[in-house]
This record gives sequence, structure tokens and C-alpha cells, in this order.
Amino acid sequence: MPIELAQFIAYVALTMTGITVAIVSLRFSYRQNVGWQPILMVTGQGLKSGFVDESYIATLNLEFWNRGKYPVVVRHIFVDFTDMDFLPEKAEPTSKTGWYIKYDGTGVYSDDFAIEGSGHKPVEFEAPFAKRSLDDLSCEVKVSLTYFDPRLSKNCKADTEFVFRLNGL
Repeated sequence: MPIELAQFIAYVALTMTGITVAIVSLRFSYRQNVGWQPILMVTGQGLKSGFVDESYIATLNLEFWNRGKYPVVVRHIFVDFTDMDFLPEKAEPTSKTGWYIKYDGTGVYSDDFAIEGSGHKPVEFEAPFAKRSLDDLSCEVKVSLTYFDPRLSKNCKADTEFVFRLNGL
């Protein structure tokens, strides 16, 4: 009787091991064929000083990585500085940069562009704001990107948040 019990335990353990290996293999093969979900990252930030017009320019370097195996189309990028009011009249024209800058501390990028599978695209954001104390220059930034996923046949979002300040990311 103890040998039969040991055989039963061994059969159950081997069966569970086989099922676990099969599930892990299915997951890896799915990711190998389809890829991973795209991501949005802030890779740099900065501050430019305007000596004549008494304003600073906040800069962000954004990168969107399409980690899938098929192309996607980026529709919109939204940038929202929570404690900062921009000066759109001093910004570069929308026709030149692609960014529409608003007074309430937001910017919208509406020029569609495609990103191939396993590709990435850097996007640079610049917006002027009134000069203030550099010690007070810290605010939360929310970045949201809307892209069209042809495999799912719908618009999807990629979001990130960080704190904009002088001492870096």
C-alpha cells in the first residue's frame, strides 16, 4: 500500500509539472508572436531661460516604444503640468512643432504618426511659462498617449506620471 501511495503522489506531481510547463510555454509563445503592450516614457526634462521676455521654457523628452510585432498609429499626446500656467502666445507655432499649448498648463500633440513593430519614436515638448523662483519649480506632470491598435481594432492609452523639478527625474 505505501508503494501505491508513493506512485500516486509521483503521478500527480509529474502531471502538475507538465501543466505548469505547458502554461509557461503558451505565455512565452504568445508574447513571441504578438509582443508586449506599448509603453510611454519620459527620458529627459529641462529648463530654458529667456533673458528678454522674462519667461522660462519647460522641456520634456518623451519616447513611445511599440513593443508589439505590428505597427500602431499614435493619435494624440496630452501633457498636463498641474501647478504651472503656460504662455501660449510666446510658444513656437503649432504648425512648426505639432504642439498646441494652452494657458492651463496643458499641451496637445495631434499629428498622427505610425510606429513600426518593435520601433520607437522620440517626441520633444517645449512650453514657455512666466519666470518664478527656481526653489518653487516643482510640479506633477501627467502624460497620456492615445494610439490605435489594429490587432484589437480600437484606440488604447499609455500613461505615465512624474514630478518636474530641477534636480532631474
